[in-house]
Amino acid sequence: MAEKNLIVEGLELKYRGMFEAELLLKTVDKYFEERGYIKFEKRRHETTHESGRDLTIELRPYKNITDYEQYTINLMIYLTNVKDVEVVKHNRKAKLQEGEVRMLFDAWVITEYEGRWVQKPWHYLARMLFKRFIHPLDFGKHEGAVSSDCHYVYNNIKSYLNLYKV
Repeated sequence: MAEKNLIVEGLELKYRGMFEAELLLKTVDKYFEERGYIKFEKRRHETTHESGRDLTIELRPYKNITDYEQYTINLMIYLTNVKDVEVVKHNRKAKLQEGEVRMLFDAWVITEYEGRWVQKPWHYLARMLFKRFIHPLDFGKHEGAVSSDCHYVYNNIKSYLNLYKV
């Protein structure tokens, strides 16, 4: 069974105003791709009501470091009360969305994600001894790397959304 270590928990980004929803999602994908993550969309749900649309997206991009270690960032995107509006931008009409954006980031280091070292008791004992006595100092390197990746994406998305503020 895989061992999961939570590194960043509940990093939250809130924004209210105008944005371009499709371009926002492409931007999120671009920043994860820049850091070497493979996109995995776990869930997408959209509802429509009188005050606008609500969209919930759960992304779990991952990066395999070795056959033993993997970085995973869980990103929940909530777009609420989204309405389409037309704005004049550079003497042209542009179609934007107005509403609320809320993003929650969690970053994980997952070790032994393939489950090879827990199939037999001898393997489990060897893994435990290796991790405790030979490999203990290496975890801090991974903790810093996945935290850095998570904050990189967070800061760039925050900067992107602030471009729409007037």
